[in-house]
Amino acid sequence: MMELNPYESPRLPQPGQEQELADSNSIRQLLVEIRDGQRELLTLQREALKAQTAFKRFAPLTMLMPLVIFGGLLGFNYYLRTTAMRRSPMPTPAVPVPATPRSIPRVAPRNGTVVAPSGDKTAE
Repeated sequence: MMELNPYESPRLPQPGQEQELADSNSIRQLLVEIRDGQRELLTLQREALKAQTAFKRFAPLTMLMPLVIFGGLLGFNYYLRTTAMRRSPMPTPAVPVPATPRSIPRVAPRNGTVVAPSGDKTAE
């Protein structure tokens, strides 16, 4: 067998020479490994697709969950601002109740004439 020089360009085969074919068993084994790997990937992809379609029934819940959490935080913040952090109001002075009048008003009788109460001299 000849020694191959790495610095020399490869020679083209002569038309009458046949190239050595690679070992057909190694090629067959390589193709079998490729086929088995593709089959395994296809199986994994199918399982993932089944799990994904099974999870689709929870899709509306997963969309609403962040909105519920955000709304709860806003509501809790509003509750804290309106109740827990409220300052006590300044005391206001009591409003005095108006006093009753001291004079007795004139009362009209049923027949239409005005009668002054006793002690009133303006009716005469």
